[in-house]
Amino acid sequence: MEGSTRKGSQDISQTVTSKKEEESLKQMKKICKKISVSILTLLMIMTMYLSGSGESLFLKNRDVKAFTGEAKLVMSQALSSNKISEIDRPASEGLWSMTADGHRVFCLNSGKTMCSGDTLKYKTINAATYEKKGIAKALNWYFRSSGKNTKDLSLCQAYIWACGHGANKQNTVYQAGKNVDRGYSQKDAKKFCKMISDQDPEGTIYYYTVKKCVKKKKLDSHQVLFGFRHTPPDIEKAKTSATKSGTSPDNVRIKIKKKDAETRAGLSGAVFQIYMDGNYQGSVTTDDNGEASYTVQRTVSYSVTSTKKTYVKNWNDLSKSQQKEATDNGWYDSSAKAYAVAMQEAQKLAKQKISALKSASVHTWMVRETKSPFGHLIPDQTDQSKVEQGGVRSFTFNYTNEFQKSDLEIFKQGTVKNKRGDLGVEANLQNAVYELYADHDITGSDNKSVVYKAGTLVTQMVTDANGYAKVTDLYPGYYRLHEKYAPLGYKVSSNDISVTVDKNTSQYLKEEQYEGTIRVVKTFGGENVPEAQAVFEVYDSKNNLKQTITTNDKGIAETDLLPYGAYRIHQTKTTDGYDMVPDKWVSIDGSKMIYKVESNDPKQHAGIMLTKVTRISDKETGTYTKKEEYKAEFQIIDQSTKKVIETLITDENGAAQSGKLDPGIYTVHQTKGSDNYKIADDFDVTIKDGDKKFKNLSWIIIIMEIRSGSEKRWSRMESLNQNQGLSLLYWMNLW
Repeated sequence: MEGSTRKGSQDISQTVTSKKEEESLKQMKKICKKISVSILTLLMIMTMYLSGSGESLFLKNRDVKAFTGEAKLVMSQALSSNKISEIDRPASEGLWSMTADGHRVFCLNSGKTMCSGDTLKYKTINAATYEKKGIAKALNWYFRSSGKNTKDLSLCQAYIWACGHGANKQNTVYQAGKNVDRGYSQKDAKKFCKMISDQDPEGTIYYYTVKKCVKKKKLDSHQVLFGFRHTPPDIEKAKTSATKSGTSPDNVRIKIKKKDAETRAGLSGAVFQIYMDGNYQGSVTTDDNGEASYTVQRTVSYSVTSTKKTYVKNWNDLSKSQQKEATDNGWYDSSAKAYAVAMQEAQKLAKQKISALKSASVHTWMVRETKSPFGHLIPDQTDQSKVEQGGVRSFTFNYTNEFQKSDLEIFKQGTVKNKRGDLGVEANLQNAVYELYADHDITGSDNKSVVYKAGTLVTQMVTDANGYAKVTDLYPGYYRLHEKYAPLGYKVSSNDISVTVDKNTSQYLKEEQYEGTIRVVKTFGGENVPEAQAVFEVYDSKNNLKQTITTNDKGIAETDLLPYGAYRIHQTKTTDGYDMVPDKWVSIDGSKMIYKVESNDPKQHAGIMLTKVTRISDKETGTYTKKEEYKAEFQIIDQSTKKVIETLITDENGAAQSGKLDPGIYTVHQTKGSDNYKIADDFDVTIKDGDKKFKNLSWIIIIMEIRSGSEKRWSRMESLNQNQGLSLLYWMNLW
């Protein structure tokens, strides 16, 4: 090392002699082994050169609170000889004692220039955080623990040189110790290095570089110096706490068990409403096991705050002893750790708070049965209550129900489409036959054991005159009504009716009646010329006038929609010079929608018109049915000659008329008839001179139902009516 005194300007640095060069050559092998040291030194020199400030890599990338300033360097020689071969320091360079403004400083590198009187600039560093721990520990030992004598100075400087050169610390210290104490051993050096290693740096390091050299030498050739003062940073404290807020589930679980009173089997399909303190919460339905569960989703809200926890804001700036002091005081090394501890406390407080809130909760739970299981009765008293308190959150309610068979009654109602809503006089609702089938499996009181399998015919129902029928003591279940026979005048329903019987049940059945319209096609003159303005009256079988119709220009007149039954078509107005056609009967029986009647008014001349119908009368129900005889064949026989003048055949309305007949006596003789129709007896008709109208003949065969006990018997009456007022009436017993 080179130096200068204030008394003279003599250059303390000595030039390297040729002898030194020879020694250096001998030590080349050692230099090669210490390439890493040279590289480290080179990096430090480059850093100082590039920065222009002499600052070392040792201060880079450190986030420290630094103070800066200037000082004057004073140097004095402590040892004239101080050879340390471990770092290639010759004995001649000795050991120098240096101070900056009176404070002891140590140099980093052996062999660098430094002049007494140089102006230094410095920056402070926290010893506890300085990254070169070896230097910081050595300085801490010297300034806080050593005797500060020449030996301590030599040993500390040697240790710092070893750090700066990257040399073996123990060997370097050993060689320096031998220079001041011949008895100094490797063991002593090892102990010293261990003592330094165990140091806990606490204070401020002063890092010096040359700002101005009194010899005007280049600044990058100067030493870096270290000083130390025991001025540890204050412990900076702060407090934090944690708040735990939120909600916690406070669910209530309600279980309901439903059983059949007789079999004790679980019943499905029972519906229960659930109330808390009189307020509706929800409803549940029992499953196949007769059980239902309901969970009331509730929460309790809470917010708790922990006690305040102290933490050290500058923990990493503290020495280990300071950190121990903080720990002993219960202070934490970071806000995160303090907050974590506070949060643990808050969570514990939250659990206590939640438990207290739940324990304080008191509510009354009530269950009400609103729908009984299929086929069972709801008890008179269905409400059951239980009290929630002391943290109890689970309740079970038990219910039983009585099984009850039920009745099914049906009401058959006729419906029509005609605008008057006229049901007519012949259709009736009696004797409709319905079959009752099990639509699903019909079960007993346990709602499980099968009494009737699906599709089984259970019973048959027959309506009375009012369309009413009833079956009693049915097992509750799902049934199907199938109409097997419709009553008179009604269509058999094409759709089965599903009926649920779980109590006394009434089923209203809408039945569609047969309906139709009557269309009269009117011509006259024997040439089928359409006759307009011909007027007809339409009567039902009880001689009630239903409608009056008039033909249009095409000779057509049509009624409105009429209900089931037989109707008589009676002409009241015709074209002058023509006869009106005889009455004709038409039966609306569902065979068609439009019933056509064709009539022709002949010119006024004598002739015979005839009609043949059968009327069936049921006195018990008051119903009547008329059937026209189609294709009945009659002969018109001239009595004077016994010849057949004309043969007449009835049309679909049971009517026929002859052509013009001369005056005389004629016999009407039926030769053919339809099946199940009686051949009419002969009847004589007299046509006189001057007759210009047809002789109208109507055969009405009346069949009347007479009941004798439980049997039906029939009586037959025949009537032949002539428009002149002549009539024959006689009976025939059929039994």
